[in-house]
Formats: sequence, structure tokens, C-alpha cells
Amino acid sequence: MAKKLGQAVPWGRSLEEYVRMFDLSPRDLESKILDCGAGPASFNAEMCGRGGSVVSCDPIYALSVDEIRKRIGGVYGSLVDGADQHRENFVWREIKSPAHLGKYACRP
Repeated sequence: MAKKLGQAVPWGRSLEEYVRMFDLSPRDLESKILDCGAGPASFNAEMCGRGGSVVSCDPIYALSVDEIRKRIGGVYGSLVDGADQHRENFVWREIKSPAHLGKYACRP
């Protein structure tokens, strides 16, 4: 079943994870980057802290900080539990387990 925007799960990723996921080179990181569907990722903040240029967009940004925290709090436990129940479907390299995944997640 397709997810509706109202059911989108707010889950963020770090600069390190973006580099691995998208195979970003140092030269890529010097480019202007548009991060669509960014969610509550720390990628933009980390890049800007390094002097990078990132514009992030996501429908969730229409919500207040408290509303975003509430949405994260509402799904955090079920996402970690779901990953644990289906752990055989994941490749556990950098992130070693569902509990370890929870440490990388946006916490409420």
C-alpha cells in the first residue's frame, strides 16, 4: 500500500550517511546541493557547518518544531521495533542492529 504524505515517517540522516548512500565525493560536497525530501536530517546543518551550500526542502517543514518532535516521537519506537522484527531484510554493516539504528535516528 502506498503511503500518503500524511503518513510519511520523519527519519533523518547524517552527513556521513549521505556520503555513503549517494557515494558523494569531496568534490560533490563542494557543489551546491538541493536535498529534496530531507526530513529531519542533520545533513544540511553539518554541511553548512563545514562551509557547504545546501538547500533542504520537505513538506514536514510546514510544521512547527514541536509538531515535528511529536511526529518523530509517535513513530520512533515502532520503527526501531519494526526493524528488529524484520532484521533479516537489512544489511547491518555501519549500523549494527535495530538498537544501534535507534541511536542514529531523530529522537523525540
